[in-house]
Amino acid sequence: MRGGVRKYLMPFLTAALCAAGGCASQQITSKEGPLTPYSPVAAASSAGTASMTAAASSNGPSATLTAQPMSSSGDPAGPLRYDPGTVDPRLLSEDEPEPTWVDRLTESTSPKKIGAKFKQLTGRGPDEDVARHNYNEADLAFREKRYEDALKCYKIAADRWPDSSLQEDALFMAAECYFQLNRYPKASDTYTKLVKKYENSRYLDLIVKRRFAIGRYWEQRSKQNPIKGMNFKDKSMPVWDTVGNTVAIYESIRMDDPTGPLADDATMATANVLFLNGRWEDAGYHYDLIRTEFPQSDFQPQAHLLGMQAKLRSYQGPHYDAKPLMDAKKLGHSLQTQFAAQLPNERENIQQTLKTIDAQIAERDWSLGEFYYGTQHYTAARYYYGEVVKQYPHSRFADLARNRIDEVKDKPPDPKDEIELLANLFRRTPTPAPQAPDGSPTAAPQGQPAIAGAPSGQAPAEGSGGVPSVAQQPQAPR
Repeated sequence: MRGGVRKYLMPFLTAALCAAGGCASQQITSKEGPLTPYSPVAAASSAGTASMTAAASSNGPSATLTAQPMSSSGDPAGPLRYDPGTVDPRLLSEDEPEPTWVDRLTESTSPKKIGAKFKQLTGRGPDEDVARHNYNEADLAFREKRYEDALKCYKIAADRWPDSSLQEDALFMAAECYFQLNRYPKASDTYTKLVKKYENSRYLDLIVKRRFAIGRYWEQRSKQNPIKGMNFKDKSMPVWDTVGNTVAIYESIRMDDPTGPLADDATMATANVLFLNGRWEDAGYHYDLIRTEFPQSDFQPQAHLLGMQAKLRSYQGPHYDAKPLMDAKKLGHSLQTQFAAQLPNERENIQQTLKTIDAQIAERDWSLGEFYYGTQHYTAARYYYGEVVKQYPHSRFADLARNRIDEVKDKPPDPKDEIELLANLFRRTPTPAPQAPDGSPTAAPQGQPAIAGAPSGQAPAEGSGGVPSVAQQPQAPR
């Protein structure tokens, strides 16, 4: 019975599918290959399959097979058709504005464009055949340890076929030639160029090892025989600033391969180089990187110990920021609690360093007390003096603080009038007027002659021995 029903239903099912889906089943099974799930034809196929499933699950011979595709708004649409020659305009992005003459001029005059044009004019434009020929010649020379000849051919191969896997291989092999020739600065620059252009290069692991070896070599050479000034003789060393180049090559390892096996080694080596050259703040920063970014590193005890020393040495005194001092104290306590077993020979050194840190903190509190003592804020001064005595009773500042406490115990808590004290700093002190032996003022107002022998507050009489009368004074010429 079921076979008979299928026999009579199949022609109707096929006709309904072709009408509703535009013969989608025939297009899906065409020789053009499988369609993606986002293809309109695939959508038509899924609609036809859903209708077929509904018809098979219906009960009774009166069930009808209808497949009306839905529009984007949910309303029934007409027969779904797919024309490969048409594209839905909604799928197109907005048209980009046409470049202006300034853009065209800038693009045509860029150094990269000019260089490419110059290479084409001189016959050195991109050419894969020439690049592969030179690469094969370079490989043969490299196997024969003719590194100079191999270097020239590798450089030509990298230049003649840019932005390709061949260029990546040629750049790496050119750097290897520099490495074998002991020209380590050139090798480092070529490795940097390769990683910058091909960030996910398959040679990254070997590049990291080469860089680390170069950095160790420069570090040891700078310790044994430091180069002063410019270097133009030894091609295995940088031209100048060996320490800076060593730090830079270590930093490149951490930046280019932060999760690699040598990332923590390079970071620790960077911190040690900076520490030995007296750059305490930079060294402390890199020791912090070991503690925070590489918690499973074997350098954790050394990073804590040397980080404590770097923080302590970067502290500039009681009148500056106290954060390096507090960070050093935290690291000292961590060394005593977490890494005591790993550093048994450093216990006395750690304890002595913590005592030094406490003395520095006591000096800070003493300096604050002295500041408030100088401004006559004796309440605040007594507080900081008391902190010194309470927290650091065995320091040399504790005795000084006790003496100050006895001295200010009867002092008023604050100055009487702070505004008056401030005003006195800027107020001009009047010059006292000269006085006679009997205490009366002898100076007359400016522009008038002095009055000799006249009683205070009275003018001398005419004809007396003082100032001559008006009649006796000489007349001004008319």
